[in-house]
Amino acid sequence: MVAVANVVHQQATTTGTGDFTLASVNGKQSFNSAFGTGGTNVFYYMIMNLAAAEYEYGTGHLSSSTVLVRDTVIGGSNSTSLVNFSAGTKDVCCDIEASKQIINPLTTRGDILLRDASGPARLALGANLKLLQSNGTDPVWGDAEVYLNGGNITASSATLDIVLTSYTAFSALHFILKSVMPTTDGQQLGVRFSTDGGSTFLTAANYGYCGFATTGSGTDVSGRAAGATIMQLCGSNSSCNYAANTTSGGGDVELLLIDQAATAHYTRAQWHQRSFTSLGQMCPFIGSGCYQVAQDTDAIRFFFTGNFHGTVPGSWKLYGIP
Repeated sequence: MVAVANVVHQQATTTGTGDFTLASVNGKQSFNSAFGTGGTNVFYYMIMNLAAAEYEYGTGHLSSSTVLVRDTVIGGSNSTSLVNFSAGTKDVCCDIEASKQIINPLTTRGDILLRDASGPARLALGANLKLLQSNGTDPVWGDAEVYLNGGNITASSATLDIVLTSYTAFSALHFILKSVMPTTDGQQLGVRFSTDGGSTFLTAANYGYCGFATTGSGTDVSGRAAGATIMQLCGSNSSCNYAANTTSGGGDVELLLIDQAATAHYTRAQWHQRSFTSLGQMCPFIGSGCYQVAQDTDAIRFFFTGNFHGTVPGSWKLYGIP
């Protein structure tokens, strides 16, 4: 990194395009005291001939305590080439070219300094809980999750189908199903994927999942399957995971869909669910699974083995994770 220092000022009478021999100026800091010697101690310099229209600025170093080596010319009276200085006294200072100088644009605590299309700029502090993100061009403040869609589930509907084709920019999608209830008692809640925008949903035996639950009486149970035709979000143990259709029945689900648009990867899901069962128990269930074929999943279907409830089917929301 090229160094700078304050009040560095010496003089020279050197001519030509070679190294400069520096002399002290009363009350001013020398290059040696500011930067030391050696090729790794690089600094900005400016040379101005007081007797002629000659000047040069660039980066250099000291080969000894009083010898300036002009390594790289950034600009001057001979453009970006070494100036062939004529006779006369030259002021030699440490100074940075104007294009690299920043007038501090920050005005408020929490401001961030960035470079936009025009140069250094100020990004004001984001609102509470906002995260610094990139829009592909500049840093911006954004949400950890972006609300994308949502609504009430249609009463007595057989399925909840959500098309994902507009959300391929997100690395993961977060679904929340609230107070979902089946139309008949003791139903499983499942998921299937689509690769054609929801026109059809995959029923081949390529779904795999596993999960764990605790019954209302404190018994731990598990559910797993490989080569299934459905991904069961509430497991496969009827003693605790079949949702009831009573007022206190149904359940809530959070599902994270990962790499849904990555054609080289399996579409993977993680979820946790709270169900009130037909046995009157509340059972939490935590699971994960995938469709064991690499694909672009562009729609998802949630469904009970029976329809959603005709009066209180529930609601859903979808969030995107950048």
